[in-house]
Amino acid sequence: MSSFMDTFLKRELSLRQEEDLQIQHAHRSLGPKPQDKHAARSILVNFQRFDMKDKVLRAAWAKKIIFDSKVITFANDMPTEINNKMKEYKDIKKSLKEAKIRFQTPYPAKLRVHLEDGPRVYKTAKEAAEDARKRGLSVEIPRSSDTD
Repeated sequence: MSSFMDTFLKRELSLRQEEDLQIQHAHRSLGPKPQDKHAARSILVNFQRFDMKDKVLRAAWAKKIIFDSKVITFANDMPTEINNKMKEYKDIKKSLKEAKIRFQTPYPAKLRVHLEDGPRVYKTAKEAAEDARKRGLSVEIPRSSDTD
């Protein structure tokens, strides 16, 4: 898997072939294979150097990558607690995309929305959903796993 990822990343991100990406190891995420033919398991890539990981992520985020007719996305590996909090924003992010409203998800588990009256940062999905509703977006108010 490591050699496949080395070749894949160099080809798709237009990196120099002679460049050493210093991939320590790569593997598919644990767990059963998804039943949905459109979904794929994540591939985790562990780099020996942070600067190389950062270079690969920046190159990947700047380009749309399609493999086997599917869009490939790249993300930092986050702790389970942060991933669970980020999942709470899923419905809100979907509504923002549909409304063509730009947003970002800065660490740790926040939502920055670029509105006409300036950017707004939400610390919880509940806070973001309530404000989105006030602004006319159709979103469900999530039950927060957080008591902030």
